[in-house]
Amino acid sequence: MRLLLVFFRKTLRVNNLGDIFLAAMRSKTSKVFAWLIVVILVIGLAGFGIQDVIRSSGNNYIAKFGDQKVSPEDYVRAIQQEINFLSTQLGSQISFEQAKSLGASHRALQNLLSSMVFNQLGDDLGISRSDKAVISEIQQNRAFLNIGGEFDKEKYSTVLKRINLQPREYEEMVRDDLTRNIIISATQTEDPVPLDVINLMTKYILEERIVEIVSFNAKDLELNLTEPSNDAIADFYKENAELFRKPPGRKVSYIYLTPEELSTDQIVSEEEIEEAFKINGASYSSSEKRDIDQIFFMDSESASNFFNSGKALEDEFETVIAERGLLAEDISLGEVEQSDLEAAAKSEVFASPELGIFGPYQTEVGYVIYRVNHIIPAESLSNNEVKKLIKKDIALQKSETELLTISTTIENELAAGVSLEEIAGATKMLLGNIEMYPNLTLPAPINVIEFIEAANSADEYPSNLISSENGLVFAVRLDAEIDGSTSALEEVRSEIVDKLKSFELSDKLEELGKNIVLKVEDKKLMEHKFNYLPSAKKETKLSRFKISNNLTDDTINTIFELNEMDIAIDVSGSTLNLVQHIKTIEPSLEGQDAKVIKEQITSDYKASLNKDLINTMLSAFQKKYDMEINQNMINSTIGRFE
Repeated sequence: MRLLLVFFRKTLRVNNLGDIFLAAMRSKTSKVFAWLIVVILVIGLAGFGIQDVIRSSGNNYIAKFGDQKVSPEDYVRAIQQEINFLSTQLGSQISFEQAKSLGASHRALQNLLSSMVFNQLGDDLGISRSDKAVISEIQQNRAFLNIGGEFDKEKYSTVLKRINLQPREYEEMVRDDLTRNIIISATQTEDPVPLDVINLMTKYILEERIVEIVSFNAKDLELNLTEPSNDAIADFYKENAELFRKPPGRKVSYIYLTPEELSTDQIVSEEEIEEAFKINGASYSSSEKRDIDQIFFMDSESASNFFNSGKALEDEFETVIAERGLLAEDISLGEVEQSDLEAAAKSEVFASPELGIFGPYQTEVGYVIYRVNHIIPAESLSNNEVKKLIKKDIALQKSETELLTISTTIENELAAGVSLEEIAGATKMLLGNIEMYPNLTLPAPINVIEFIEAANSADEYPSNLISSENGLVFAVRLDAEIDGSTSALEEVRSEIVDKLKSFELSDKLEELGKNIVLKVEDKKLMEHKFNYLPSAKKETKLSRFKISNNLTDDTINTIFELNEMDIAIDVSGSTLNLVQHIKTIEPSLEGQDAKVIKEQITSDYKASLNKDLINTMLSAFQKKYDMEINQNMINSTIGRFE
């Protein structure tokens, strides 16, 4: 069972790798290849001697493996694809430097190296896909389909131009991609997982316990904690010196101000509020909305066939999505108001209190069918509530204007060499100081990247006035570099006292728990008469892999090893929990949860075997070629973006 648990926990943590290509590249084979890239990265390409053959030659290629080469243009295109992908994920266009900090250039190179290896393997094995297969793959790529789900040659050309590819180049890339898929398919195992093993693991995962939990809070108990002696404090400090070692850091002072800080000082007249209320008051209340998905058909016949398919409309909607390879973002209209829909659809879609399928409705680009997923009721505020919000917004607008004026003054003061302390004393700017260490969570409003970067690069002179996207303006100065020395005993005395007291508290709670367990014997815990009033009593259901707010993971694991009526002792902070195993609930192997678990076990088992097969194949292949990396050309290519 322990081996099974180890296997399951590994499979439970498999990450969603995601696609790394642009929409034009996202075919089924691309997704398989994305998984294969990770296999290559797992072995680090170390088996190909990459560490020993990084070159600084004048060759006009980024990398070479056998007959395969990566050109600078390939690398530029791959980096740009990474930038576009990250920009899409983050919701705004990012710069090369930002993408580089997220590993874009490194990831692009790794992907190209992985492609090279498998392209060479395909050549050596004499494997290639036909023109017919390439054409079929391209014509099914959703990036090239029109709104009716059909291949659009003009759109195909436009997409390729946008990503700087000629049709012949892209077609060869598709051919290589399909060829890699053949290689992958050859390594796929269909060996079944023994049914007994699947059932045993599923039962283990889904098994539950009915337990009774009785909790005691330390403040309700007479525990008589002692004050740690000086010797005990000194001994703990000496034995645990590493706990009190300061990481290298920086102590900085700063002045800052935000529109929110200034807004409380703003005077807003009733006349201003009334005028704004007349002009914009209605916008503070929201009308009813619908969360809607949409699919289009080229003609009325196709749209009508949707309703005459014989399937449930929801199922047919999902079928169309799957057949066209659409993603959620392709079909989602988001939350829309009645005025956002076509005239014919407005009344019908918004008049119905039901979710479901509506249509078809004629539009300029064909016929549309809507799916209503969720209804967002209208939100209506009273006039007084609206006017309070208007007053707050006007005050914020005024404070933003005032902050601009203050900023000009502060910039002049800083340029003249006035200290941060003097500026804070003479203006509305606020003064602060903080010791900054790696991974420190900064307080608001300085918990922004602009402040972190400025503090990390600050010197003994005040910086210029800096603005952040959240409206914060600030200037920062380095007061001292903090080395990684160990804090003095007196600096951490109170911390050590707290730790020693917490250790003693845990010991006393544990001892109390053991005494209670001895008295309960084989009786039900919640029926026992305690000397102290419990802070809580409850009966609940526990499972191995669901997080509990009350119990530690170790306690939950212990509970699943107990016999019925046995009691586990759990000490968490100042709380003692006594947990009695009342009953074991055997899971059904026929329910939906069991079905999902079985499918995951089978899938992950096969994936593990497939990975072993690929690694074995590559181990033999690595002996034939060396991989060459041209570092000068890599640096030169990256330089195009800088």
